[in-house]
Amino acid sequence: MNESVLPTRPLLQPWRDYAVTSDRVILRHAEGAIVFEGRASITLLPELLSRLDGSRTVPELVSELGEPAEAAVLQALHQLAGHGLLHESDSTAVDGTERRRSARALAEVAAGPALTLDEIDDRLASANFVVIGDGPLAEAIASLLVTSGVGSVDRLSEREGPAALAEGKERWVGAHVLVAPGSPYARALSDVNRWALSTGVDWMQVLPYDGHRSVIGPVFAPGQTGCYHCFRLRRRAAIDFHQEAIEIDAAADSGSVRRSGEWRAPSQDLAVAGQAVFFALWHVLPQDSTPLPLLGRAIAMGWTMVGPTIEDHVLYRVPRCRECGRARDTGVPQPWTAATLSAPTHAGTSAQMGPHDAEVFLPGPAAPGVEADTSAMSR
Repeated sequence: MNESVLPTRPLLQPWRDYAVTSDRVILRHAEGAIVFEGRASITLLPELLSRLDGSRTVPELVSELGEPAEAAVLQALHQLAGHGLLHESDSTAVDGTERRRSARALAEVAAGPALTLDEIDDRLASANFVVIGDGPLAEAIASLLVTSGVGSVDRLSEREGPAALAEGKERWVGAHVLVAPGSPYARALSDVNRWALSTGVDWMQVLPYDGHRSVIGPVFAPGQTGCYHCFRLRRRAAIDFHQEAIEIDAAADSGSVRRSGEWRAPSQDLAVAGQAVFFALWHVLPQDSTPLPLLGRAIAMGWTMVGPTIEDHVLYRVPRCRECGRARDTGVPQPWTAATLSAPTHAGTSAQMGPHDAEVFLPGPAAPGVEADTSAMSR
């Protein structure tokens, strides 16, 4: 193996626990183990492994361990690199900072090999977040974002947040928007959805625990994924009280949904906020270097008598969604459109229907201010 494949500043991959026995060194990670045998291994490797923190170059490692051991040090480094145990860390940043801890975590589970720790660190340092929401969940998310070391975090109320975004302040250009309302039926969700569709800006929802579950995501990306209205249409199509859900959502859009007391523990808010923030940081990374797990996907977290539950859901676009559907303004041609049909009106009388008036369904009138829901037709 050529020395050119070695990282400039070798960093031992995280979560590697190692032990030295009488004749070998064992590195354990999750369900696997790598064993290095021989006297040289038990003599040299423990000293080398303890120095692989990303702060030293290869020559500096050789210097600390002694020039006579240079060949053995290089051979050991090549063996570690050959097993995928070394990571590049060419940074001058302080590894103990919270942002560096976040960068390390992202490098372990999210980033592709094209991104170094420095590049991830820089992206976090320059990332700006806007958190819209009232209540403890939004507060916990904003606090964890600050702790993670991102560039800036602005906290906006549900009443003022959507309007503030619409004003287009320069400080929020390119910002990552999270909406974590105090209620899953907050008007701010629909308001931000309309703003995002008009500007093409991605945003992420985090719905609080409602006695059944909490929902993290999706990240709504205009033109790529379904929008928040698609999310509601899909959710309504999966429940029995369909018409009632339509009316509740209509009330949410007008800001008239009220809620009784909440029995939600601070630990539940922190659990949801922790997951939400980590995925939000993940979405700071470029799409060409890592898959973005919540792009058009949502995670439902619940707490039950038998333990926690986590479910993964994919959001499919609704073609005739009134907000983002490409087919919302087009009709579906029917084989009998050339015929003249006689159909009863709602008043019980007959009316002549022209060649383009025939429909598959003749739904009854919707409640005032409530749209007719056709999500089941688009599934």
